[in-house]
Amino acid sequence: DRAELRERIERESDRVVQHYLLLQYFATLAPSEADSLLAQRILAEVPPSSHTWSLLWGGPAQCIFSICRLANRPDAARAYNLRAADQHPDEAVRAAFLFHEVQRAFAAMKKERSALANPETAATTTAEMDFSILYGRLQTEFAGSRAAQMANAQMGPERRIQPGNRVPDFAVTSLEDSSVSFTPE
Repeated sequence: DRAELRERIERESDRVVQHYLLLQYFATLAPSEADSLLAQRILAEVPPSSHTWSLLWGGPAQCIFSICRLANRPDAARAYNLRAADQHPDEAVRAAFLFHEVQRAFAAMKKERSALANPETAATTTAEMDFSILYGRLQTEFAGSRAAQMANAQMGPERRIQPGNRVPDFAVTSLEDSSVSFTPE
């Protein structure tokens, strides 16, 4: 229960246990916009090198995403993530934090590119350089990791689905008329 866990967080006197409970709150519950202060608290109180990040079942990726989104402090979240990617003792956790920053940079790059009049001929943007540096770092420092593989599949230059590539063959039957089928043709 959300209220019960929040009370336990506030009552906990051991800082490490309190940090763990804060992270569990975001890892196991569906946090809402009302939890933005707790997200900001994590960025301020839980050290990026804290071992509690390694204790999250299934890894910290979803927790990181929720905290960064709800904290609504993009610069603070980016600084925290990059410190964690540099300082955390667990390689998988470092890779997860860096992966989050690669995703953020990729989204910024796509947004920047879509705003350009002619994206094909435009010079390299700041967001593209940021993405390139972070993506390259993830692929180099964490080659073969789950995070690097996911980044390559979702954002890599050789990914299957991207602007300009032919859509893979598929057929979907209409829900309204089973005799109608939709294909890429």
